[in-house]
Amino acid sequence: MKIDSITIENFRGIRRVAAQDLGDTIIIAGQNGSGKSCIFDAIRLLKSVYGGYQQNEWQNWLGEFSIAPNATGESLKGMFNDPTRPILIECQFSLEDSEKNFVTRNAAELLTDAIWRTILPEAFQFGAYRLALFASQFREKEPEVRARVEAELPALLAELAQPQIIGRVSVPVGGSIMLHPSQILSVVFTTYRPQEIGVVDYHGAQRHYGRELVQAVNISLDHRSINVNTRFTIIQTNTITSKASLRQATSKKCSHNRLVEKPAMLE
Repeated sequence: MKIDSITIENFRGIRRVAAQDLGDTIIIAGQNGSGKSCIFDAIRLLKSVYGGYQQNEWQNWLGEFSIAPNATGESLKGMFNDPTRPILIECQFSLEDSEKNFVTRNAAELLTDAIWRTILPEAFQFGAYRLALFASQFREKEPEVRARVEAELPALLAELAQPQIIGRVSVPVGGSIMLHPSQILSVVFTTYRPQEIGVVDYHGAQRHYGRELVQAVNISLDHRSINVNTRFTIIQTNTITSKASLRQATSKKCSHNRLVEKPAMLE
């Protein structure tokens, strides 16, 4: 799975960002406070509203910014760069042929699992062993799930046949978060099977002030042999990786993106 293009408008520190024909590695550089992390936040927002690998992924994203899950209007003002204009986040994704084949072969099963996770998310909180505790709820909701799978499966297969898949999130002024419907993204972003289909993975910033290991050089900030006049560079990195399967990742043709944030260096 790969992000082919991205457009972000009026989201937090970003007035507008648009990038097409994205390569395999993208480095986002700029001064502190210039809005680099907002690009990652936008991708995480788009991903989490379509689906989550863990329970409450969408709510956890909102919680990082002190936003209530059902917030509207004034409660969302912190997401806007300009409060008089709407927010738009749009990505175009593409899947490898092997990923499409996997989804096609298992479409009904994957769609069923994704629907169950929206209807009864607490059953999946700690793994499949919790399912037995919700047997009565599963029996009660099973006809509803079957009907939804039958109704939504044709749209999923039709979307899967397209060369690109569009994900879009918008927030009108004074309104609530709106989602462009996509059956395939709801399934893909709910399914964590990295050996079969790509995942969107986020790694937050890590700073190590006490000790840094740089290749074979051991740098200890409290070691007596260090010259206090020597300048050390502390680099903060945020990465979002759209990873293909392990098998695909080792092939000659790269089928994923790696987005790296590199802020201004601190001396």
